[in-house]
Amino acid sequence: MAEPEAQSSTNPESSNGFPVVSFLEIEGRVLSGEEFEEYCKDHGLCRRCANVRTHRRVIKLFGRGKKWEPMTLHDEETGEYSVYKGYCLKPNCYTLGQAKRLTGEAGTKDSRDKRRKKLKMKMLRKSDKNRPERRKTRADPETGSIMSTMDDDMSIMSGMSDLSGISSASGRSSRSSRSGLSGIASTFRKKKRRGSGFSLTDSVSSFTDFSDDDTIDTTQTPMPLKPVVPGEVNPIISQRLEQLVKHDYFAVLDMTKVELRPEDVDAIVAAMGQTKTLDTIVLNKCRLRDDGLIKIANALEQANHINIRSFSCRQNRIGNKGVTALSFLFSKSETLETLDLSENSISSKGAANILSAFSSNPKPVLSNLNLSQNEIWDMDDGSFLRSNTTLKIFNLDGNFMHDEGAEQIANAIAANKQSVIEKLYLGWNGISDDGAIALARMMEANETLQVLGLAENDISNTGARAILSALAINTSVREISGLYHNQIDRKFIIVAIKRLLHRYGERTGQAPPTEQAADEGETSDHSVGWAQQIYSDERHFDEKEEEQDQGPSIALEAIEHWDWGTFGIEEIEASRSPPSAVMPDVPDRVPSPAVEPEATKEVEPEELVEVAPNLPIDRLTVFQSAPLAYFDRKTSEHIAIPIFDFQYEADAIEDALANPEALGGVIELNVENVTAGRFKVSFLQGTSPIMHFSGIGHDSCLALENGFGYMQALPTTDLMRFVKNGEGKVKVVVVHTCYARAMADAFIEAGVPHVVCLQRDTAFRDEGPVEFAQAFYTALASHKTLQQAFNEGVDTVKRSSNVKVTGNIAQQYCLLPEKPANDPYHNVDVFYQRPMPKLSPPPEVFSPPLPEVPEHFVGREVDMYEVLESLRVDDVVRVGGAVGCGKASCISAVARYILERPKSFKIDSVYWLPAPESAEKEEDEIYEDLCFLIEMTINSEDQIWEEPEFAQRRDRVTSALADMRSILVIDGRMFTTEASGENLEMILTHLLNEVSMKIVLITAMEASKSSKTKTSRQEETMVNIGPLDLKSSALLFGNLSEVISRSGNPIVHTAEEFADCIVPPSIAKIASSDEKQKLESNRSNKLYEILGGGNPTEIAKSASAFTEIDLRNLLRFAKRPEIQVDSGAALEEEILKYTTLKKKAIDGKNYARAYDFTDAIEELEGLRPKFPNVEDLAKKEAEYKEKFKKYLKMKKYNEANAIKRKILELKKTALREKHAKAEDAKNAVALTNGDSNGKKNFYEIDKLFSQLRLDQPITAMDVSGTLSDNSGEATLKIPRVGGFCNLNITMGSVFDLAYEDGTSGIVYWTNECCDMAVDDDGKKILEAGGESFQTAMQSLDVQATTDWGPVKCPTGEAVGIGPLSFSTLQAKFVFLAVGPLSPSNDDTEWDDSDLNGIQILETEIRASYRSSLQLIAQTGVNDVGIPTLTSNPTGNAYERTLWIGLKTIVEEAKSTELRSIDLCTASHQEANLLLKMALALGLSV
Repeated sequence: MAEPEAQSSTNPESSNGFPVVSFLEIEGRVLSGEEFEEYCKDHGLCRRCANVRTHRRVIKLFGRGKKWEPMTLHDEETGEYSVYKGYCLKPNCYTLGQAKRLTGEAGTKDSRDKRRKKLKMKMLRKSDKNRPERRKTRADPETGSIMSTMDDDMSIMSGMSDLSGISSASGRSSRSSRSGLSGIASTFRKKKRRGSGFSLTDSVSSFTDFSDDDTIDTTQTPMPLKPVVPGEVNPIISQRLEQLVKHDYFAVLDMTKVELRPEDVDAIVAAMGQTKTLDTIVLNKCRLRDDGLIKIANALEQANHINIRSFSCRQNRIGNKGVTALSFLFSKSETLETLDLSENSISSKGAANILSAFSSNPKPVLSNLNLSQNEIWDMDDGSFLRSNTTLKIFNLDGNFMHDEGAEQIANAIAANKQSVIEKLYLGWNGISDDGAIALARMMEANETLQVLGLAENDISNTGARAILSALAINTSVREISGLYHNQIDRKFIIVAIKRLLHRYGERTGQAPPTEQAADEGETSDHSVGWAQQIYSDERHFDEKEEEQDQGPSIALEAIEHWDWGTFGIEEIEASRSPPSAVMPDVPDRVPSPAVEPEATKEVEPEELVEVAPNLPIDRLTVFQSAPLAYFDRKTSEHIAIPIFDFQYEADAIEDALANPEALGGVIELNVENVTAGRFKVSFLQGTSPIMHFSGIGHDSCLALENGFGYMQALPTTDLMRFVKNGEGKVKVVVVHTCYARAMADAFIEAGVPHVVCLQRDTAFRDEGPVEFAQAFYTALASHKTLQQAFNEGVDTVKRSSNVKVTGNIAQQYCLLPEKPANDPYHNVDVFYQRPMPKLSPPPEVFSPPLPEVPEHFVGREVDMYEVLESLRVDDVVRVGGAVGCGKASCISAVARYILERPKSFKIDSVYWLPAPESAEKEEDEIYEDLCFLIEMTINSEDQIWEEPEFAQRRDRVTSALADMRSILVIDGRMFTTEASGENLEMILTHLLNEVSMKIVLITAMEASKSSKTKTSRQEETMVNIGPLDLKSSALLFGNLSEVISRSGNPIVHTAEEFADCIVPPSIAKIASSDEKQKLESNRSNKLYEILGGGNPTEIAKSASAFTEIDLRNLLRFAKRPEIQVDSGAALEEEILKYTTLKKKAIDGKNYARAYDFTDAIEELEGLRPKFPNVEDLAKKEAEYKEKFKKYLKMKKYNEANAIKRKILELKKTALREKHAKAEDAKNAVALTNGDSNGKKNFYEIDKLFSQLRLDQPITAMDVSGTLSDNSGEATLKIPRVGGFCNLNITMGSVFDLAYEDGTSGIVYWTNECCDMAVDDDGKKILEAGGESFQTAMQSLDVQATTDWGPVKCPTGEAVGIGPLSFSTLQAKFVFLAVGPLSPSNDDTEWDDSDLNGIQILETEIRASYRSSLQLIAQTGVNDVGIPTLTSNPTGNAYERTLWIGLKTIVEEAKSTELRSIDLCTASHQEANLLLKMALALGLSV
């Protein structure tokens, strides 16, 4: 595959005589340093000229291997080499002799043996157990920060950093086998203690400014040749001290690289009292110890030298005692600006003393502090950084800070609103994701930090994403160095960070250092290769508008308005249309026509689509937003966005418009995936008069997709701009999303004349809005007005038995802006009002048949996004996982997702090999040849590369794919022999190097949790398809199990209801997977195991074998409380709570419910050993502290670090215990004072555990129809197919109901043992029924026997007795139902914070009503009376229980033949409230 050209700039001569590239410019993007190196590495280019390919891509199917191997290019005619074994032989790169010497081929045998021995000794010296193959390091000439140079001869020369402004770094180093230990620091200490005089740099410390007129660089003083005599002062020291004492203009004491013996120190001490102009002290590399520094410090104090500006004592043997002696200087000096104590043996205690001294200084001016390469674990308590207002540069490279230290530093800087910190270096500190997340949060709060050094840490993708997310808010940071030298396998994240930092220079007008160097070079236009595109800076057409219309980027505006925590590079650059980040452009050697971005294609209004002679024509645009994931800054994880059945909705709309003759017009349906660019074009060009927007939605912005699987935020300000520029071409917008009302209001605010709001449920397929859309668009296409079409849609929803009642129908389906009933505003025609512009045809894509995606495909959104993201930066992506986890299904879904977005991914074809069983190979010649090659490879027993048929088809495939951009999916599990594997490696390597292709390789390997990311040895991305979580497992099980839909179980009717029963809200609302694992109880773990353990294949087997009895038992077990406690106080509180509930259940004769609480109490009792009291924790902490001191003294840092983490965990546990006790005391005081927040509205509670449901407080509704004060009755109609069911709301008792004819019945709320003698109503029924009724009661089956009594009807179920004749009742049937509340409606309170209890309350109320109505329908009853089941009217659950009962009755009545339902209330107020609720549900009086 041809390499794209790149514009590069070189230095005429480097230190070794070879010119090297200073920077590389690609489409205006300057690459230098690490970026340049990674670019050359990822393209196999020469790392000197960056123009010649020197390495070829290889694939290793089995085992691990290198990603690139060296090439040799030889011209047989001339006999010359252009590339020799990976070395470019172009002028200014290498000569053939140099290349041979570097490969060990040139020179005599002795010289080669000598060189090999030297290299072997060098590698032995470099070997370090903690961090093998450590790169050489040198000090940053500006900050003293350790940077790495390159070991191999192909490296970019170090002079490059002087031009680019960033550190010159080598390729990725081998990672440490042990995370957290800063091996670099220990390496330096070992060398120093051998007395080798090892130095990092030969230059004077950068912390000394010799530009002042009063100072002279004494390092240039000629050195006398007089030898050093033992016992006498070194002549060099004598000469410098003499100059310092005699001449006032000598203000610098510089003893760099001069060993300071005791006699030399004494001489310096004597000179201190004689000089008055001392300004700078430099004692670098002097082998100075604590005793010597103490003498010098005492002399400085006695001579009152506190006006020193710079003090440098780098690379000595200074410990805590030495630096403590300097405390007087730190606490008193009002001039000390720079302090360098790097490369010593200062520990945390010494560092704390330093910072404490500076904190006590009343007028500090310290701006530059270098404590790198010491033995510092933590600083102080953070008080220094919290209060300091002068420090600008802080270097802590090469210490042992780890996550705890990084968090301490980050929290302190974030809390200091007056901090002026500009550069913070934390490389080589063992910082992992927790530390990176803390630093990211600091960046969000800080506005001064410009440079952050994080080289050679253990940060992975999670920490890098947190940093990227923080950059959406922070605009001051200009450089984050060292990210390539961490464990970040997603290079796209690093590139995104670099691009964003580059954008900062554009926004502020301050070019980064790399740009300053690039400005001196030349620029040229050139093509961009496929991997190049992740570095490119191509702008979307939106940014080519006039300057005054640009404003900030979409995401940056969004950040100002809402805190969603989902920002990635796509949102930050939301107004940009990213280039094809997955697929390459066609190679330069293959000419291809220039293709404009789809958003820039002009639509010509005058070019009209041809219409039928007698029918008008128009268009409906359906925009579907289907992002897969977003990044949550709070948890630093990708959060899945549920996939909806968009195809079902599109097919339903298409069916509604399929008969033009019946409709009286032709409606062309245009379905697209919506991005910001396409959204804008639709408004600007007016491609259709009505826009249907379907997606997930959000309450603060329009949630679009970026085209590559990520959620993209579009704030209202940009929407208003789009609508304004469209000049009213779009008349109507239909919003079908979650949070539909909030988004509909946004369209109205933006200026859209008419908006239809369809509230989406969270179900995969939401029938209500789909049925509405069918009726709505049928009416519009039939020339009806907007108001008429809307009314028909709402009527259809009310009549449909498929539609579940989930809330206020007026809120779920509304036409905005809201107008009075007789207002003609919405009486407008929509279709056929203007000529329809012609659309550009979509890109043509070809794909042979792919494996079928299961009908119920859930829980793989994040996995799909991981694969898509990997394809954006890697040409080979391996996908592994356990057997049965659904690897092929996931990749098939990914392939379809790509094919549905040809405008975004810009691919030509996706080939699945070996071919699925349903594939027809003859349909496409290329696919037929590919299938032949793969089949021949699978069956091969030897090398087949040169076989004629194989070679012919291989060349034909190569030629055909040369001008295409393809994705090849290989099921590597089919290649089971060594020969087939080797042949597959050869063919894939060939295709990868010759054509523009990405490869997805499905393997049988199951990666461990830690191996989901790349390692230094496994360079291809490995995406592991893990088990489904509990929620997804329950949804899949619910969809696959036939008994859930056919059994008529009153608890669950749908897969969504089943999942809600299995997964409690306290678990469902937690985004972090780690937190979920911590909080899941025995209940959740047992259910997870029963459902199949998260393996889709096992889930399918379990679902198919499930019976109705199994389902009933499972749901019975699912009623058990979810135990979640995090402290001893919380444990005691839960035990008391469930003990009280158990007693109440026994007193109310609900014995099965009491058993559930008994199980919960037993589980809680088993947790007691996990929560010791505060006193025990304090003793344990004291023991750990002693161990910590012991390990520190022995310099066993790994063990000390482990103990330190345990101490921190103990402290956190103790804090939780103390906090829990304080909360208990506070609540007790509140209860004593009668202060209760129990009146919180339950509709607000709903938002806590079901963010996507939209309910409105009934008491706040403005509804006109109310009950008459005299009658106390109202009759409403429940619409159903073929008629109505009358709902009579009446005040009184079911005993007062009178029915003229037919079969009637009443519902009686009882307890689980069906003891009707506990209340007056029960006694009335017993008396009216007589002996026959009592006999029937005694014959009821006992479903369970308990220690307290029998259970005849568990909570949520019902039993019927009849038909019988009652003396005082006209009803023929009595239905005994058991709800979760007392039949006497005297439950007063419900804990608002108990989300799990609220869910159980809802579920069991719904189940009890369902059971009753299902039993009523089976008996053939025509009329039934049902008393309301509520809590006490003064309780906080009263309104909610009424609402649930009414919704369930209306929902179930649609599927029955009941003539009437009498809903009996306890008061006139309750009846009036029920009427308001019924009207809100869309019922008519």
